[in-house]
Amino acid sequence: MSSDAEWLEPSFEHRREDELPEGWNYIALGNLGAWGSGGTPSKSRTEYWANGTVPWVSPKDMKTSFISDAQDHITKYAVASWAAGLVPSGTLRFVVRGMILAHIIAREGVHATYLLRALQHEAMSILFAVKEATHGTLRLDSDTLRPWPVPLPSLSEQRRIVAKVEALLEQVNRAKERLAKVPLILKRFRQAVLAAACSGKLTESWRGRTNPKQPFSAPIADTSDLPELPPIPDEWALVPLGAVVNRFQYGTSEKADATASTGMPILRMGNIQEGGLDLADLKYIFKSDALADFRVRPGDILFNRTNSPELVGKTAVVDTASPMVFASYLIRMSVKPTLVRPAFVAWWINSAWGRRWAAYVRTDGVSQSNINASKLAAMPLPLPPLQEQDEALRVGGHVLELATAIERRSQVAATRADRLRKAILFKAFSGELVPTEAELARAEGREYESASALLARLTKSAVEDKPAKPPSQRARAS
Repeated sequence: MSSDAEWLEPSFEHRREDELPEGWNYIALGNLGAWGSGGTPSKSRTEYWANGTVPWVSPKDMKTSFISDAQDHITKYAVASWAAGLVPSGTLRFVVRGMILAHIIAREGVHATYLLRALQHEAMSILFAVKEATHGTLRLDSDTLRPWPVPLPSLSEQRRIVAKVEALLEQVNRAKERLAKVPLILKRFRQAVLAAACSGKLTESWRGRTNPKQPFSAPIADTSDLPELPPIPDEWALVPLGAVVNRFQYGTSEKADATASTGMPILRMGNIQEGGLDLADLKYIFKSDALADFRVRPGDILFNRTNSPELVGKTAVVDTASPMVFASYLIRMSVKPTLVRPAFVAWWINSAWGRRWAAYVRTDGVSQSNINASKLAAMPLPLPPLQEQDEALRVGGHVLELATAIERRSQVAATRADRLRKAILFKAFSGELVPTEAELARAEGREYESASALLARLTKSAVEDKPAKPPSQRARAS
């Protein structure tokens, strides 16, 4: 650890010098505490690591503002043998290069949490000051970090700012935690809507009023060795998917080496997202007459036959007339329009039962799973009359639109929560979040310690501090 006796002047090379509230001063970060760096006890010494109980903090633990434990632990013997020793509670840690940490122990008169939030407020400016080392890793030089200007009020004002900031950030964090649960809730909700639509529950009252009839005598699907199917109405048929599909076709294996100006879009497995087509990330394939048979049309169903085990089988209906082809990891289904709606088939394949079916029938490789066209054609499909399919898609589609609207609102709210966090820190370090010490002192008719007085005290402390001996290399070299 080092307590550099040299007093540093704040440098505004990497950030602008804003006007500060009355009683505040800019002070270089290097003056605000005793600095030190960590190290790694020898990994070859099992007595340093085996059954360790002392947290050994590394950059992989730096995902939260406050650290109470670490993924790795060292033994008390390692601590006793390692000159760097333990750091006290309240120590600020930051990554300066790769897996290397530095830390600062705040001096008397400097609130550690105030310093933490001040640096978080400066995060973007600090990131712009990061440099690239010769071997490609990024580094944050101490020559940049130590003179970094920190706006500092009196200690009592620091404490008030910290109390207010922490209270507000706790509310923001609770809101973000709740918002983070929304996608999973909506995913389950959508699954429930698809299940209700494809089992007849969504159209139960409609069916009672209409009394529809199945228009044809359908073959019965083989359900042996498959997950238990949900019960379906008597008016429905349970048919193999192949009974309502005219053609199962694999996509082209031509490479997508073209550009938007020289080729046509090719739909890949990544373009199937959440039961629909996402055209934000398109690749392009050179145009040729051989691709004519791979052109997709509105109403085609695209089934992802090869993907990771959790994603294989995802399905979407083509809803665009733009010229596009589809890739070999997809199967195109063209349905018999007098028997089934493409969207109903896609809903069934994407339903909770469809996902269980995919897990049953897939063939697993090293990192990819596959479901071929023969297995897909044999998939059981609950088949209501066309009129009831239309009603299920109408009602279910309306409900799914509401879910999408909720999802968009939650995303907007999450973005606002992130902005609110930044706004809180901005106001805190502009002196606008709580009354300043100068304002309170005038209102109460008393004196107060300004940052300039604190600055003088810190200067005296820095000069009087004696540099500690450099860390021993015994533990590292062992």
